[in-house]
Formats: sequence, structure tokens, C-alpha cells
Amino acid sequence: MSMSRRAFLNTCLGLGVVAVAGRNAAHAAVEREQWYLFGTLVDVTLADVTSFEAHSAFSDLSAALQQMNRDWHPWEPGVMGDINQALAKGEGITIDHHMAHMVSEIKTLHAASRETFNPAIGKVVAQWGFHGRSNGAWQPPDSDSIDGVLSTSPSPRDLDLVDNRLSSTNTEVQLDLGGYAKGYALALGLELLGRLGVRNAMINAGGDLVTLGRASSGWNERPWRVAVRHPQRPGVVAWLETMSGEAVFTSGNYERYHEYRGVRYQHIIDPRSGRPATGLISATVVHDNAALADAAATALVVAGPTVWREVAASLGVARAMVVDERGRIQTTPEMARRVHLQAV
Repeated sequence: MSMSRRAFLNTCLGLGVVAVAGRNAAHAAVEREQWYLFGTLVDVTLADVTSFEAHSAFSDLSAALQQMNRDWHPWEPGVMGDINQALAKGEGITIDHHMAHMVSEIKTLHAASRETFNPAIGKVVAQWGFHGRSNGAWQPPDSDSIDGVLSTSPSPRDLDLVDNRLSSTNTEVQLDLGGYAKGYALALGLELLGRLGVRNAMINAGGDLVTLGRASSGWNERPWRVAVRHPQRPGVVAWLETMSGEAVFTSGNYERYHEYRGVRYQHIIDPRSGRPATGLISATVVHDNAALADAAATALVVAGPTVWREVAASLGVARAMVVDERGRIQTTPEMARRVHLQAV
């Protein structure tokens, strides 16, 4: 059995379409569009725009995100597939400036996360089969196969990057940037909207989101409001208001899973053991760096209930909230000042 990833964070737009002072109320409003990208539903909301402005922005943004989705998918034909093939052969490959930036960042984040964030174990992740289509015959991968890969300790430390030429000293390294690339892509998407003159926007990719400006302005100015669904039962566990340029990312150990002989295997893999992470079922991070928020949310779930705070601090994350397997909620002091917990 496999559960598809649904929106963990639901955008709350309050009053919905609101006229904005200083513009024609019949034409300036809230516009939305949706696409299926990055393995999830991407919902884009623009506020204080005309229909013409929105149509143009949606067209450019869709094209940009679709290109990133093709280029950075780890197992489909494309840029990332070419990179992984080259690394597996022990060959170097020239990469573009975006990929070079991501490689540099994941090396830094891997070290800062105390190795709880390790996108170089793509070969192990692939063995668990969470990214492929289930044919109903899934079973856990062979332990010897997992341990064989981990015995070579694949990590971003093995990557060499010189003048945009990428190579690896370890042929077992396979990059899966699923816990980083989405954040990077959404940040680029938000930058694009800003260059197009959009002042207020939210891009929500399956609950991971970035915001620009406010949900409305003028006489009824309101910030973007985000509700956090409880990971264990229906209802909202918390909500918060975002500031312009902030990202809210959640990683949940309940989002995708397989079941085999009565045991549920969650999709977030602990890179140190090669097995599903345990202890925490979700982590929510608020940060002005979307890619870092993406990586940190996963790292905190892997870190577990006893050391997640230390890992958050090491990553430079001040605003984080986690839920453990018993449903208990913990927050950092700064997150406690921002988030509004709901009775559940």
C-alpha cells in the first residue's frame, strides 16, 4: 500500500477575493492556478493582480517550474539522471550554475546537520521504492544490499566541484535532492514572480510553501496565514502568519509509506542506518531560505526526539516545531512566539 503525498499545510485565505484600495475593484483580485509538479500539487495564489497580469505570470512560472522538475528528477531522463550516471561511472560532468550552487549547499548542510541530511544516499533511497509506481508486490529491500551501499559511506563529502565540473571519489554516490531541490525551486519561482512585478504571492507545493508580500493590501491588509494539519488525526494542530519572503516546510514520516506483513515502512530514510527514521512523525520549519527550510525539516525528523533541537541550532534554524510518535508537540522558543497551537 502506498499513500500519496497530500498537502500537509493548508493555505488559509480568510475572506478570499478582496478588492484593493487604489485599484479597480472589478479587476484587481486574487488569482489561483494549480499544476502537478515535483510529485505533488503545486498551488499558486497571486493577490492584488489583474487577470491579465496573473495569466502572464502563471505562464512564465509554470514553464520555469516544469523545467526544474524535469532537470532535477533523480531517476527520470534529464540533467540529474545524467549526473548520476556519470558519478556511477567515476566520470566528471559539467553542470550549470544552479546545480553547482545546490551541490555546494548540500555539502555545507550535510556537515551542519550532523549527517542527518545526506542527499548522496540516493542509491539506498531508490531501493526502498518510494518514488516509483507501486504494483502491489512491494517488499522491503534486502538488508545486505542496503548495508553494502552504506559500507562505502556515500556522502556529499565525496563530491568534488571545480569550475562547475562535478565528480565523485565514491561511485556509490547517487544524488537524490528531493529534500532540497523543491525548496530551491520554489525560491527561484518566487524570485521570478518578483521580477515580473508581482507583489503578493504564495507558492504551495504539497504543503511546502513560500510567500511574497501579503494575502491582501490596502484597507484590508492581511498577512498570509498557514494552517498546519495534525499528522495523526483530522484537524489543525497549529497556524501561523508568514512574513514576506518566508518559507514554511514540513517533513512528515507519515506522508508516504509501504506496508508489508503488517508493518508500516515510512518514506523518510535515516542516512546513517539506511532504514526509515523513527521517533518523530513531523517537523515544520520556518525560514527565509526555502532550500534550507526544506533540508532542515527532513533532517529534524531523522535527528529524532532527543537531539532535534541541537541539529536545528547547528543548521541555523530558530523556528521549528516537531510532533513525536505519541502526538506530543515541541517547539523552539522563537517558533513558540510565532505559532498558535490548537486544542486537539
